[in-house]
Parts: sequence; structure tokens; C-alpha cells
Amino acid sequence: MERLRGLGYGLRDLDRETWTEAVRSDRGNALLPLLHAFDMMTSDTDAFYPPIDTSGTELALRGTGISCPPLTGELFDKYVEFFVQEGHFPPAPTA
Repeated sequence: MERLRGLGYGLRDLDRETWTEAVRSDRGNALLPLLHAFDMMTSDTDAFYPPIDTSGTELALRGTGISCPPLTGELFDKYVEFFVQEGHFPPAPTA
């Protein structure tokens, strides 16, 4: 959230109930059809997400010169920029 705020997105801190009601009341919200799944994913993350083993991917990439960089703030910014360019994410409001 702080990183998105730093990119110019005006995000408010909301408790879960207020946020959920805001999504439910906005029929155009892209998250609305996924709200139930989002609730399941965020209520018990240990039960929902299995451990991820990347050793097979790392082995397959060995010697190719391709590496998977760690998620840094700069990489996150690039992801946001890509999603904006592709139309999956709104651009940050300009001041």
C-alpha cells in the first residue's frame, strides 16, 4: 500500500468490513465477482496457498542467462507500470 501511495495512488486505510461493503456496493468494481475467492485467499493464507518450490524452474533456467530477480520496490514499480500500460490498472492521478 505504501509503495502504491508513493507512486501517487490515493489509497485510504479501511477496515475489512468497510472495504468489503464498498466493493459490494460498486457494481462496476472488477473485484466484485471475485470477492468470495478474495475472502478465502486472505482469511487463512497458510491453508489456501501451498508451499511453492521453484527448484525445477531454477534448474531449467540454469545456463540460459535468465534469472528471476527478487521482488524489490523498483521491480514492483515496473509491474505497476506494465499493468497500467496494458489497461489492467488505472494510472495514478496527476497532481
